[in-house]
Amino acid sequence: MNYRHAFHAGNFADVFKHALLTRILLYMVQKPSKMVLLDTHAGTGFYDLKSEEAQRSPEWQHGIARMADADLGAAAELFAPYLKIALQGRSEFHMNVYPGSPYVARDLLRPIDRLVLCELHGLDADTLRENMGRDKRVDVRHANGYACIKALVPPMERRGLIFIDPPFETRSEWDDMIGSVNLALGKWSSGTYVLWYPLKNGNEGNALCEALDQTKITKMLLLELQIQPVGIAGKHARTGLSGCGMVVINPPYILAQEAELMLPEMARHLALGQSAWRVEWIRQS
Repeated sequence: MNYRHAFHAGNFADVFKHALLTRILLYMVQKPSKMVLLDTHAGTGFYDLKSEEAQRSPEWQHGIARMADADLGAAAELFAPYLKIALQGRSEFHMNVYPGSPYVARDLLRPIDRLVLCELHGLDADTLRENMGRDKRVDVRHANGYACIKALVPPMERRGLIFIDPPFETRSEWDDMIGSVNLALGKWSSGTYVLWYPLKNGNEGNALCEALDQTKITKMLLLELQIQPVGIAGKHARTGLSGCGMVVINPPYILAQEAELMLPEMARHLALGQSAWRVEWIRQS
């Protein structure tokens, strides 16, 4: 599959991963020691929803637009920090831009923290560097994200998060992600790792967990959101996504409880057909 993000910015998958990433970071920045966030597939930072790409496949209309003024029930306070960031570019009449993970992280990290953004596509890396401006905390690298993991782990801060959100443009993506994380775990087992993946056949999450080196993992949480039955592309025919998931290694202790409130609301508001959600501890010591 080819998942160039300009075509899909602000869709249900972005809502899922960025809302949960926000919760993870809010917990991590409560601790006094400095931290680093490594984003392996950073993209351009934010996306113009009026662009030709976004208009050709306006998936944001079934994603962030549905969440903007939704009644989120008991989970409203949990979504509030994410929505504050995601809706910064909304005018009275239109969604104008959608911020990607670099902007989510930059808004939440403190002056003492560091943000390393890796982007393989040269033009996107240049755009990302321009969009990030002169923020001394931010290090933009035109580089393979998996190579960045190998080079930077363990980080000098000793505390931090690796966010892996691949475009799945190559057939080796799964093997690259699994190999890089297993290698990193051998050097930095205390780090927090967030691995996003698409749902097409429904078994991707279990297969990913089984492939990770569980001898180095004491806590691993699986989170999934299905917006339509597996195998039915529906309005997301360009990606063939039935849903998506996230494996979190060393998650904040409260993330599972928060996800149990948030995912039902995502399933309710973002569904294109029969929806489902899943919160499951794979390992919990």
